[in-house]
Amino acid sequence: MGSSSAQKAKTGLQNSPSKGESVSKRNHRWEGATPATMRICFSKNSLLKSAKLKETMKSSALAKAQQQLLDQQERDYILSQVTAAKEELRAKRKKQLKKDTASKLKLLVDEGKSEQEYEQSEEFQQELKLKVRELLTEQEWWQRKMAMRISEEEDRLKKDEEEQKEIWKRKREHEEQWEGTRETAI
Repeated sequence: MGSSSAQKAKTGLQNSPSKGESVSKRNHRWEGATPATMRICFSKNSLLKSAKLKETMKSSALAKAQQQLLDQQERDYILSQVTAAKEELRAKRKKQLKKDTASKLKLLVDEGKSEQEYEQSEEFQQELKLKVRELLTEQEWWQRKMAMRISEEEDRLKKDEEEQKEIWKRKREHEEQWEGTRETAI
């Protein structure tokens, strides 16, 4: 057990956050971690351990997810989605608490401590996980829809261009035939 904590201290990475750890610390625990350490921890904590998945599917999905985590731009995007989800959940809770007088009084007495406790609760973490998943799915769906629209538009333009070429080709052939018949008539 001592070597495990020494190894964590050596890598500078916390594999599993403590219950008292704040949400912001959980999001930034990967800061300063080496790519190799991230790969190891990600594969340990991965949800792809199901026996129902084929080994090739598992390895390709795991490789794709790890690559996304290593890409700073992708990681920033995911963190921004997590932040957006938190803000939505906070607004939703604030709206619910507006109607509840007892909660208002508790907030005034605690000076916001109950909000921090709520954000550290398991309930909030589950809601956050679902909300992030929903936002990422929605964003992915929107991107695919836009890609399909762009593809359809490109196909339509290509088809129009081919039709125009065909029209010009027929017109040119018609003019050549007309010139040929005109010269034979003269």
